[in-house]
Amino acid sequence: MTIFSGGFADDPRVADLLAPGGPFEITETIVDGRPVRTYVRCPRTLADIFTRSAAHGDLDSMVYRDQRLTFTDIHTQALALAQTFRADYGVAPGDRVMIAMRNRPEFTVAFWASVVCGAIAVPVNAWWQGPELAAAVAESEPKVIVADSERIGRFQESGCAVPLIGADGAEDARHYEDCAFGEQLAADDIAVREPDDPVAILYTSGTTGRPKGVVITHRGITHNVMNMALMMRRGMLIA
Repeated sequence: MTIFSGGFADDPRVADLLAPGGPFEITETIVDGRPVRTYVRCPRTLADIFTRSAAHGDLDSMVYRDQRLTFTDIHTQALALAQTFRADYGVAPGDRVMIAMRNRPEFTVAFWASVVCGAIAVPVNAWWQGPELAAAVAESEPKVIVADSERIGRFQESGCAVPLIGADGAEDARHYEDCAFGEQLAADDIAVREPDDPVAILYTSGTTGRPKGVVITHRGITHNVMNMALMMRRGMLIA
């Protein structure tokens, strides 16, 4: 986790933002026995960001080809999928949920569903073939996998025994529509996690060896969100 404000202390565009009482005020927090600079007003966890996002309602959250999903769409589908994770697959805080697909809206919904369950999302490279997917499954031990049809075929060819949810109507997998449009996880049942609890495992590229899983915490991601917000307030483009 890195805070990008250090070099901007004299920048008039951000001086008020970083000042005590400002939206990007910084303090020092002890994390794993080490002092770390943190944002005072940073959301505690990604679940807090998810909950706040509901306030954007019918504004567009995502545009995918000719499909538009509002914040409400993402919110309701994620809560329904989270309820499916818990009720049908026994996903509990700390369990893993693997996500394997090309870029499509269901990826985002599955990630948020994992977050509100208190689970650890394990997104994997869409280019991976059977042996790489099998290795990641053996290592991360997911309770359920959400994938598109091409990746589901690879999982099945590798002998994967983990339950599969198909994001695009894949055969031999439970359909996404059956999981993300029903009963929703109640707001009071959203998992309460701590800032330094793990929220994702991201795999390295494997350029110099076997891909390795890197554990990412809530704090690591929420502070990067704050970094991007600060950069945009400063007038920088985020690509």
